Amino acid sequence: MDAKIPWLLLIIFLPLIGPILYLVYGRKYRNVINKTNKNFIIDNNIEIYDKDQKEIFNNFSNIFKRNVKNFNSETFFNGYLFFKQLINDMENAKKYIFIEIFIIKNHFIWNKIRDVLIKKAKEGIEIRMILDSFGTSYIKRKEWKELEKLGINIIFYNKIYYPFIHSNNFYRIHKKIFLIDGKISYIGGNNISDEYNNFSKKYGIWFDTNLKVTGNVVLDILESFIFDWNKWSKNKIENLENYFEKNIDPKISSENLGILFEGGPDDYESLLETALINLIYKAKNKIQIFTPYFVPTKRIFLAIKEALLTKKEIEVFLPGKYDKKYVKWFTEEFSTQLEELGAKIYEYKNIFSHTKALIIDEKIGYTGTMNLDVRSLYSQYEINLLISGKFVSDFIENLDYLKRKKIINEKKNNMKKNKKLFKKFLIDFFKSLL
Repeated sequence: MDAKIPWLLLIIFLPLIGPILYLVYGRKYRNVINKTNKNFIIDNNIEIYDKDQKEIFNNFSNIFKRNVKNFNSETFFNGYLFFKQLINDMENAKKYIFIEIFIIKNHFIWNKIRDVLIKKAKEGIEIRMILDSFGTSYIKRKEWKELEKLGINIIFYNKIYYPFIHSNNFYRIHKKIFLIDGKISYIGGNNISDEYNNFSKKYGIWFDTNLKVTGNVVLDILESFIFDWNKWSKNKIENLENYFEKNIDPKISSENLGILFEGGPDDYESLLETALINLIYKAKNKIQIFTPYFVPTKRIFLAIKEALLTKKEIEVFLPGKYDKKYVKWFTEEFSTQLEELGAKIYEYKNIFSHTKALIIDEKIGYTGTMNLDVRSLYSQYEINLLISGKFVSDFIENLDYLKRKKIINEKKNNMKKNKKLFKKFLIDFFKSLL
């Protein structure tokens, strides 16, 4: 009902175009797909000794139909170092390079990666790319054609044919994964663009979290890519076992335990929202939230408030800069309410923090591509890792490598009532579109 009220107001005040806008943008269309066929992924039968962590992992396993896997990881908070290592690993690929990405811009870093892809394609390395048609529209079609002529396989998700825009066009691929030979995967917040490489004058230092992953969980990331490819491409991937590294020992010593979890608009309900709420309620003492877009759903916001009311310590880390000004309105609205209940709200001074993570009790948490907003939870394909182990301790150790300060909301508290109501209407209307 909450989502319908803004639409009703729009129809009342704009009777000529309101109904048309609702028919085009307000209705939901879903194409639900069975995602439970994961028979070719090995099961580690991992023993988890921490009772609380075991319960959390079991809940995620039941929701997302995946097993807990062991793996090693290297964490990159600096985009320059991330791309340097990624390009080096791509240059050493022996069998294939798979990429699934939201945004590619015609910048320096794309030119570097494109050159590597061209070189490897000429060497006979198999290359497949799943691209979001909207996020990669910065690149001319001619360039994609040239890559395809070299044998690089490319599919574009959900093309938009202007001016014929409908509600399905709001569904986007928001994943950022790179796979190399079934042995290495990268997952995190970085798209392929210079701002993620710290080369942007506008943003300067870009704080993000990306993982280089090795070990058994790579197989799940690969399985996810193959599932998406076969769902959207006519050129299906056959002989799946040829793409999996067969020499990974299930009992190999590893630094982390993790479970891959995903969501998208073809689910009847948001599995991601359910999982996040479950994680919040499992916290015993402390919750740390990192997101560039703090626009939680009512269910998630209620869970956070209930955690505060039961004396859990909550810290929310937000950007000091914003790439979208209207997002700051939403962030102030929600963060102020939490601050009044006792949450500690921090912002990275003069930094755009693009990190997406939630850590509970400094022991277990997730990172990946999912923002804490309604678009990520309902309208975009996302991929994340729930992790316990070395990653969590490394993440916490690096919290203070950038200066942060407590948000001062004096301006917010002094806003006029009509401005508050206008912003609340915009917030509610924005949610209804998603």
